[in-house]
Amino acid sequence: MSMTPGQSHEHATEQIRRLMGFVPFAEACERWIVAGSYRRLRPEVHDIDIVSIPGAAGGLFGDAGNALWLALDAAMARGEISHPPRTCWGETLRRFMFEFHAFEVTCCDSTAWPVLVAVKTGPEKFTKGLVTRRCEGGLLPDDLMVAKDARGRSWRVWRGRVVAEGEDGLPVVVEPGQQLTFETEREFIELCCGKWIEPKERT
Repeated sequence: MSMTPGQSHEHATEQIRRLMGFVPFAEACERWIVAGSYRRLRPEVHDIDIVSIPGAAGGLFGDAGNALWLALDAAMARGEISHPPRTCWGETLRRFMFEFHAFEVTCCDSTAWPVLVAVKTGPEKFTKGLVTRRCEGGLLPDDLMVAKDARGRSWRVWRGRVVAEGEDGLPVVVEPGQQLTFETEREFIELCCGKWIEPKERT
């Protein structure tokens, strides 16, 4: 459920531009994209979802620090962004308020990027289909599943895996096996849907 009232797509564009003045996504990320209803070109945008592959802060990623998270920490310390009523400031997901609207930023690696961008673009029904097997009414081929790997990294696609349910409800791979990787979101969408579907056409 959205935490903030809707705004026009044009106003959201301007708000994102202003946020970039305080949080340098281009410098702090290897890749980033605004997903959700904004990417689907909906006339009314509520929360703004951003997916990113963060850059490294002074060393190897995961060792010396996440450059995007450091930039967000600095913006929070300066009072340019603020915590929402329900704080979410974790290692892979952060939510914050900027100019009275909610932003959600998810960090991932290049392996998770194609799947996570598709999932975060939505809408909810389409997203659920992408991670649900066809035999269960979804879009994902029956021999595949979206699950974490043995190191707890999310949004991997596996073929024929034995899994257990993790604490957050997502399946976790407990035996090594064949992991599918995708170069682009298009490859993942075409696998599930049989063709590329533009974000604005997803329902």
